[in-house]
Amino acid sequence: MSKRAYVVFAVAALAIVGLLVRYSCIMVFSPKEDSRQKNYRVERGPILDRNGNVLAIQTRLFRVSAWKPSLKGKNPDNIIKKLAEILDLNEDEIREKFDRKGNAVQIARKVSFENNEKIRKLINAGELPGVRLDPDFGRSYPEKELASHLIGFAGDGNVGRSGIEQNMDKFLNPGGSAEAYSNVVYGNQVFLTIDTNIQNFAQQASMEIMEQFKPEDGLITLVADAKTGEILAYVSMPEIDLNNYSKYRPDDPIMMNKPVAYSY
Repeated sequence: MSKRAYVVFAVAALAIVGLLVRYSCIMVFSPKEDSRQKNYRVERGPILDRNGNVLAIQTRLFRVSAWKPSLKGKNPDNIIKKLAEILDLNEDEIREKFDRKGNAVQIARKVSFENNEKIRKLINAGELPGVRLDPDFGRSYPEKELASHLIGFAGDGNVGRSGIEQNMDKFLNPGGSAEAYSNVVYGNQVFLTIDTNIQNFAQQASMEIMEQFKPEDGLITLVADAKTGEILAYVSMPEIDLNNYSKYRPDDPIMMNKPVAYSY
């Protein structure tokens, strides 16, 4: 091999080695595309009263579903009846879901830990063939109906749909970020001026008045601090169970936030 040919060969070899080294460095040191965006969970911030008592919080719930091919030769009515009893659902509603096209059936979401354990025991005992349980993160309201119209609720997609949940959504819901390197991205906490103890008292008093006088259009009870004007209790009767808001229709009169609606 001539000296000139040797030089050309050496230069070409070095160039190839250089490209290989560069490519290796990129593969090793460059983060995978969207890896930071796929490895974290968004957790909506809690809503608390003035004393730090939790009114709304993100919690780990469960989803109940079924795989219809696993039910061949089985009696679905027994399965539907058992699930309806545990989940407090109408049997016809569950049966209608089984009658839809497709093999996968989503029966219920945001199932409590207590009901999840009841269903798990039946699955382990072989009494619910084809039924499965999966994690389902969702919103939980420990006080149920307490200050329900004020607090509002967060629906599918973890987005606020009414009340404080909707008005403060941009603070409660972090929405995710490409800069999130941890497993969880937390939303902000929102403190309300209401006092749970005063709220309970005002709600009980309102319920007694409702039962005694039976007003046609519910009842409004507001309690404020005379010095600061801060709202200590906010009652719009009848209240709704925030943990089961889906059972109400959007146009149902019970969904009306009366203090706000009547102010207009």
